[in-house]
Amino acid sequence: MTLIKYLIAACALLPLASQAQASPAKLTVVSVKYQLAEQSSDKISDLLLAPVMRALQALPGVSGVRGDATHGTSKIDILFKDGPTRADRVLVENELDRLKLAPGLGVISRTVDLAEESASLR
Repeated sequence: MTLIKYLIAACALLPLASQAQASPAKLTVVSVKYQLAEQSSDKISDLLLAPVMRALQALPGVSGVRGDATHGTSKIDILFKDGPTRADRVLVENELDRLKLAPGLGVISRTVDLAEESASLR
């Protein structure tokens, strides 16, 4: 009898699980995150954020670039006219590889992903 109760409870939860899987988050931007050695947000804005955002704004298909710097980190969202694709992510990554950043900036890591637009950058 207990097994039947568990099966009934599991069947009742199935519609909830399928609804959660049916609506994945919409990927709306190519997101770039930098982790840096101890740097002030002003220094990150001047030496990293400004030149990177200028370069990314010039890429084909880009409709907007938004960025923010905090102590030791920087986040940039790149919006594309027709929504981002994997090819756009590769385009952004290749452009970032070409950029010559200021010496002594202390970049620890960089990630480039398709993501939802950051609420803090809207």
